[in-house]
Amino acid sequence: MDDISIAVQYVRFQPDGSFATGDDDFTGRLGDRLLVDGTLGPYLDVTTDVVRLRLLDASPARSYRFALADDRPFSLIASDGGLLAKPVSSRSVQLSPGSAPRSWCG
Repeated sequence: MDDISIAVQYVRFQPDGSFATGDDDFTGRLGDRLLVDGTLGPYLDVTTDVVRLRLLDASPARSYRFALADDRPFSLIASDGGLLAKPVSSRSVQLSPGSAPRSWCG
C-alpha cells in the first residue's frame, strides 16, 4: 500500500511569478491557480492496488470536495478527530480551510 500526503492550496501569482499578497476579502485570500504539494498540474502514476491518501486543505478561503474520477467508492478511515472506529464507505469527502487532514483508502 502506498501512503501519500496531499496538500491543496489556491494561490495567485504576480506577473513576475512571485506569490501575490494582499487583496484579501472577508473570507481570506482568494487565488486563481491550484497548487498540489506546491506544484501546478501535478501527476502521480499509482502502481499499487490500495493507496492511502492524507488530504490537507491549505487554502485560506476555499473548500474542496474530493472524489475519484470514475465515482467509485472508497473507505474513509480517519478525520480531523483521528482514526474512525471502522472504515466508512464514501464517494466523496469535503475539506474546508483549517480542517485537519483526512485519510482514505481506495
